Amino acid sequence: MGTVSLRDSFTHAAAEAEITRRLLAGERVLLVGVKPTNLPQVLAQHPQVELWDSDGPQVNRRNVPASARVVLFAKWIGHDAHKQIRDDAARDNNRFVWPELLGTGEIRRLLQPLTANAPEPAPARWDGSTRDFVEQHWQVPDDRSNGWQAREAERLHRLAGQHGLSTSRHYLQTVVSQINAQRGQQARDEEQLSRERAALAEEALDREKAAQQRRHAADAMLPTTVPAPVPVIMAAAAHVEADDEVRVSTELTELLRMIDDASAVLGLARETIVRLSKENAEQRGVRERLRAKMQAALDNL
Repeated sequence: MGTVSLRDSFTHAAAEAEITRRLLAGERVLLVGVKPTNLPQVLAQHPQVELWDSDGPQVNRRNVPASARVVLFAKWIGHDAHKQIRDDAARDNNRFVWPELLGTGEIRRLLQPLTANAPEPAPARWDGSTRDFVEQHWQVPDDRSNGWQAREAERLHRLAGQHGLSTSRHYLQTVVSQINAQRGQQARDEEQLSRERAALAEEALDREKAAQQRRHAADAMLPTTVPAPVPVIMAAAAHVEADDEVRVSTELTELLRMIDDASAVLGLARETIVRLSKENAEQRGVRERLRAKMQAALDNL
């Protein structure tokens, strides 16, 4: 029959009838420019079907096998390859060659005679637990109105039957409800943990700011004038003249005042240092407790 020109009296209907006749007679069909993933499994693996990928080596060699009695071209084949393969296939007058480039849907329609009585491959038998089956196959719809879990259980029940899993719709709905509740609680726990982490971080920041403010206040309380050192006081006492009792008395009084001032300043400095040491110990304890809380929160993840 060679190449069929659709401009001739040989119409589409007649061409499709010829393809159907040949396929039902058991003749092989060559699909040029078609990947296995472009077709249903029942067609891609059918013994009467041979596939040439548009990037495969067969297209480059362009030698149509003698066993192919029907040749169809997909629209992804290049123009030059299409012309040469078509002309080579048409040299056999007993071969049917469809000249036009076809879409996947058109090819599937023309090959329907091969699938008319072919059973769809059965899903693999499920050997695991019913809960694992629901975990793997359940789908949460966008519209979760009243009754969505029952509808999902109905869908899972049909799917379970196809996989050879014997169970009831009621039990499937119970499992769906349990999984949905567990995942909802998990989401709430994660949200609560996130809030606790944020609160701990904010508390630590507030404590650090308060400690910094106390340090600044303590620095402001320290004296700005430094009393005369003890050697200076002793040197002044050594130069007191014994024959000037009034001056001696006055200078001794001044020396006593300076000693009292120095003692007061040293006492204030000692109190400040003791207080800062105590606050530092308290802050260290707070930091240790905060670190323990954060470590416990991380361990619970």
